[in-house]
Amino acid sequence: MIESLGYLVLGILVLFVPGFLLSFLLYADKDGLDFWERIGASIGLSALIDALIIAILAHPPLLALRFLPFLGSVVIFCGFCGAVLALRKKSLRAFKSFWIRTESEG
Repeated sequence: MIESLGYLVLGILVLFVPGFLLSFLLYADKDGLDFWERIGASIGLSALIDALIIAILAHPPLLALRFLPFLGSVVIFCGFCGAVLALRKKSLRAFKSFWIRTESEG
C-alpha cells in the first residue's frame, strides 16, 4: 500500500509538476489558459521536459541515466521554475489566482 502511494507521488512529480510550473512561466496572463487547458499543457510540457532531461542524462560522456539522477534533475528543474515564478510578479499573480476562485467564477 505504501509502495503504491510512493509510485503515485513520484508519478505526479515526474509527469505533472514540471509542466505545471513551466505553464505558469510561459502563460503568465490570467486569461491565458483556463483550468483544463493548463492541465493538458502541463502534462504535455512535462513529457517534453522529461524527454529533454533523459536525452541530456543519456549523453555518452555523462552516462548518468539512472533513477536517482533523473529524479534529482526533475526536482532541480522544479526548484528552478519555482524560484523564477516567485521572482516574476506577473507569473506569481497568475499562479495565486489559479488557486483562489472569485465569487463571479462560481
